Amino acid sequence: MKHEEDDLGIDRMIENSTTSEVPPDVEASLRTQLADFRTRIEHNRPGRIESLVMGIRLSLGLYRNGIIGLAGAAAVITAAFLFLNPGGSGEVYAAAAHRLQQARTLSYSIVLNSNPYVAVDFTHQAPGFQRLKCSWGLEVRADSVAGKTLILFHYSKQYLFGTEAEAKQLVRSADEAFAQFRSLPERADEELGEKNEDRKTLVGFRVRDNDGITDIWVDRASGYPDHVDITILQSGKPVHQMKIDNIRLGDQAEIDGLDMEPPSDYTLISKTEQASSEARGFDTAQTTRHSTAAEGRAPGSKQQLPPIVARIRTEPEKTVIVLGMSGPHEQHLEAIARVEAELKRSGVKPLGEPFGQYYNAATDPLPLWEVGFPVPAGVTARAPFEVRNMPRTLVAEADVVGPWGGEPSRRWGAFLRSILEQGYAPAGPAQESWLGAEGTGAEQRTHMKIAVIKAQ
Repeated sequence: MKHEEDDLGIDRMIENSTTSEVPPDVEASLRTQLADFRTRIEHNRPGRIESLVMGIRLSLGLYRNGIIGLAGAAAVITAAFLFLNPGGSGEVYAAAAHRLQQARTLSYSIVLNSNPYVAVDFTHQAPGFQRLKCSWGLEVRADSVAGKTLILFHYSKQYLFGTEAEAKQLVRSADEAFAQFRSLPERADEELGEKNEDRKTLVGFRVRDNDGITDIWVDRASGYPDHVDITILQSGKPVHQMKIDNIRLGDQAEIDGLDMEPPSDYTLISKTEQASSEARGFDTAQTTRHSTAAEGRAPGSKQQLPPIVARIRTEPEKTVIVLGMSGPHEQHLEAIARVEAELKRSGVKPLGEPFGQYYNAATDPLPLWEVGFPVPAGVTARAPFEVRNMPRTLVAEADVVGPWGGEPSRRWGAFLRSILEQGYAPAGPAQESWLGAEGTGAEQRTHMKIAVIKAQ
């Protein structure tokens, strides 16, 4: 009866922590893996996995409901399951397992289905420190010894402090999960041999279960785990993959950001501001747009900005033509002109205004972005242009009236805060469209949009 009660509790936890954006078979597979974990590792209660997930959610203070979503819940469950399967053979595996068992600091990244927008970085350090970094710009640090929780909003360059209870809950949950790494078994189901990757010779070990395969790859030269691949396999269903990468143990590499001090250029979110939808300071540089460069204005020039409330809707399927770009965003005008010329050559009339889509920040060593137009279905294009059929997508959007490119910091800060406060999390690249005519700032309008997932 107790196990049945635990099963119901775990079911409720998964239902509350994942989203409808994930196929039901993936959720079912995670449940199956968790149940298998309970059977095989009797001395580690499944409640500890539930505690870890809930601890992360509790650590988020005012924004804890829904910010983690699928990435946090599924990644934590799978990460805990991953290292606990029976298995492991050979001296190489034994050495890697020993390092995991003895490590006082452990850091790793988890990406679901190769989607960088559904990713979480974890860092555990004994005694009493836990850090969680989400791909949508949220970071949580908790120190149970000092009794502090620091929540950083990197997109808006803001921070707030959580409570001592939240810090202790998060670290206690993380420590329990971290302790499970020390229960690594001695043998694997199968040895995969060697492969060369990134100038390293990796030795692979495989663990099988009813729903899929877990492959652990160890760097032969250093003896450290390099990465782990999880493949969920079900007959007649799509294959889903999860990758655990960037594994670092102890003194293998310095891990920065393990203190409880916010960056000097971040501002504290006041209690009044926490209760409202307004936001200050956001500097992603992804929002520097073509018109800003054309008008010769600096990004973020001052203008009146009314409160921004994100609208959530399902965007229907559509077709777009895009031109991939890299380098400075000041190339927008030239890039859009190239797409327009291609459409004119093909005799195609666009179905809407141009848009920009941004895959990383303009401050990155090599910014990656693209521009494009919506077009009729069936359109073709020649390289380097690409036609894409975009599926139905849950998106958040908002419009700001005024000169294009004005106040990108405040615009996107307020927009993302509104998304989080409504219980959603970003799940795709940032996108903007520019409405109105050149040189008519008062009549111009910037349309912001980003794919989202329901996170509660």
